[in-house]
Amino acid sequence: MMLGRGGATPVVGLVGARASSVSGPIATLAAVQKVPQISMASTSPSLSNKAAYPFFLRTVPPDSLQALALWQWILKFDVPLATCLYSSESYGQGLFNEILDLAREERQPDRLQGRAIRYMPREFSHEEATGLLFSHPSIRTARYRLYVATSS
Repeated sequence: MMLGRGGATPVVGLVGARASSVSGPIATLAAVQKVPQISMASTSPSLSNKAAYPFFLRTVPPDSLQALALWQWILKFDVPLATCLYSSESYGQGLFNEILDLAREERQPDRLQGRAIRYMPREFSHEEATGLLFSHPSIRTARYRLYVATSS
């Protein structure tokens, strides 16, 4: 179908997907057929690899830019310890890893800690998140807290 066999019109471009985990495999197939793909929401930095995904485009910046903004905020306001509570799926884990990479590059990985929480796409459990956050001694005794919530 993508090539237009059997009288079908060949595909000249693809729109989507929303999730990076879906866009990656589609972008691999699209690259083989030399068909451009554009996503409105796939933010995984791995999709920026033009050797792997030469025909992939997006209208949103990759997570690496969001991570850079958060890391620069931590530095600007001299936050001694930032704790990230992130969902245990590709977006949450990926964003936390990007921030952690920046902290390691600056040789300040002890200014950042992360706590993974199960992915809750339908109903968020405030009690579960609060329990996980405050189960760590450094969080319970923190002088300042910043909560950043994201949704994939």
